Amino acid sequence: MKERARSQDFLALYNMTTHSLHELEVRTQSIGTQLSNIQNDLTMKFHETERRDNLTFAHLHDIEREREATENRNNLTFLRIQQQINNSTEQVAMTAHLTSTSSASGILKFDNIKFSIGINNLAVYRSTGKFVCERKGLYLISSSIRSNSNAGNYYIYLNGNIISETRSGYLSSPPSSMYHTGTVVLALQLHPSDSVWVYNPGYTMHGGMWSTLTIVKVK
Repeated sequence: MKERARSQDFLALYNMTTHSLHELEVRTQSIGTQLSNIQNDLTMKFHETERRDNLTFAHLHDIEREREATENRNNLTFLRIQQQINNSTEQVAMTAHLTSTSSASGILKFDNIKFSIGINNLAVYRSTGKFVCERKGLYLISSSIRSNSNAGNYYIYLNGNIISETRSGYLSSPPSSMYHTGTVVLALQLHPSDSVWVYNPGYTMHGGMWSTLTIVKVK
């Protein structure tokens, strides 16, 4: 009887141990499931945080690119405004006379320069008689030439094209000592490398202070 009692006690202890182990296994599985859920939740939160960080970084990058683009536009606008100010305030002018009387057809060289400012190629102008624009702008071209040739005239050329014809005077029966002065004033929009010159088709054009060419950049 004692042996049977001990066996029953052992069986009961075994059953209790088995039951406890089963409960422990269930709790362990539950804890594992909870840990797995927590891990999954943390992974999802990490990915969401990473995605938000990437979006934030991309947004900040876009903001920086827009800032740089705006800064570049502002710099270009400032440079254009500064260039316009420089162009509008820079001084370009010249007044010159014919050195000697000329009767030959060709370009009249007003090479006796009385005043000039803002012109770098004066040596080329003296040798060719052609004013070559160095700075874009609105120019006034004024020419006044004295001649004793009846019906004498002269032309102003721009880049090889006649833009003005001026007659110094005309008499049906002119006396031999009659003198005339033909004057013209033109407004031109000139660009760099544009060339302007005065052309004599073959009349007598008097030199000295009688004949003057003035070129002024007004804007």
